[in-house]
Amino acid sequence: FFLADNGYDVWLGCHRGTSFSRGHITLNSNTDIRFWDFSFHEMGLYDFTAMVDHARMVSGNEKIFVIAHSQGASAFLVATSEIPSMNEQIHAAYLFAPGAFEGGLYEPITAALLPIVGTPTERLLYNLLGGRFSLRDTSRLTSALGIGRLAICQPKAIRCGVCDVYTLAPYYFNRAQQIMYVATNLPRMIAKLLDTGTFRSLFHFGQNARSCMFRKTPSYNLSGISVPMYIFWGEQDASVTPPDIQRLANNLPSAALRAVIRVNDDTFEHLDFLLHEMQRGSIFICLTLVLHYPFLS
Repeated sequence: FFLADNGYDVWLGCHRGTSFSRGHITLNSNTDIRFWDFSFHEMGLYDFTAMVDHARMVSGNEKIFVIAHSQGASAFLVATSEIPSMNEQIHAAYLFAPGAFEGGLYEPITAALLPIVGTPTERLLYNLLGGRFSLRDTSRLTSALGIGRLAICQPKAIRCGVCDVYTLAPYYFNRAQQIMYVATNLPRMIAKLLDTGTFRSLFHFGQNARSCMFRKTPSYNLSGISVPMYIFWGEQDASVTPPDIQRLANNLPSAALRAVIRVNDDTFEHLDFLLHEMQRGSIFICLTLVLHYPFLS
């Protein structure tokens, strides 16, 4: 809203697999596991590039600005490293907690998967759960009891720590931040934040965490990225830790990396990049593409 009010054309991008993007010409995302056979690699090669092309075509602008959080930043890095021409279509990129190097990861869900990454159990789990996971659906137990996530994350439950365990633990949610969100209707935020994802991305992130690299099979060649980049990071981020931010910065071309900026808050973590934006009335969903109107170009 702030950017739009100041004359920018704002596009909200959404990668495949969320509730907004599960259509397909031939595959049914609810019944066909083949729909979920993708990770952030395909998001970068196909989804990100399609969104950029569409935004440029509709707006008439040759270049756009990109704001990306977490996996959205992973897709940006994949696209600009694998497809050199993408670098000519972006003015600058602002990356919030970019998911690339994750050797220091201690976020519970992905960390729990690390022992099975690359083993037969990985395929077994993938097939058993239909290739996807949902952070929006309630568990079987609470469904049977008629208790949903929004019922659990009421103010009293939040004060008692119940909401932390049931809903926010996967993000290593910071309790000091959580108390502040109570006044801003945390249950409503949760209903909008949590959605469906593909296990392939979790396994891909797990491979990177185990190898301490950012790679497909060989490493992504980040040296060819020429888009001016600004990286923002949080001190308590359990998914993209400060040492991992340093590893990414060390592997990016110095001419392209313009700044690495620590959020001025000792408790800031991965999800806060979204929740703080929601408090101010705006949210970046996976990836935000920002363009000037033609008369401002």
